[in-house]
Amino acid sequence: MLAAVVGVLGARAAAWLFGQSCDVYFTVGVVTTITLAVRDAIFIFDFAESLRAQGRSVSDAAAESARLRLRPIPMTALSFILGVLPHAAATGGRRRRPERHRHRCDR
Repeated sequence: MLAAVVGVLGARAAAWLFGQSCDVYFTVGVVTTITLAVRDAIFIFDFAESLRAQGRSVSDAAAESARLRLRPIPMTALSFILGVLPHAAATGGRRRRPERHRHRCDR
């Protein structure tokens, strides 16, 4: 659950830092990012539980599962980032809306 909280806080901080609006594209991106973070945390936890069932200690199981899952997590994140990069750089319909209808992330 901590992964979801950190994901939301990081997304809000990045949007505030870069002055981005909190529109539907932002919301979809945040939900997708949180989903990826939680999914990776569940995979690490599940693998650690299977190692615990084999008789390993809590610290050994946690360290081993984090070590083995370290490569797939950044690969998934990188593929997600590269996949949404065209959407992030787009200047389509949301850029044409009047300023009075946009919601800022600094609230």
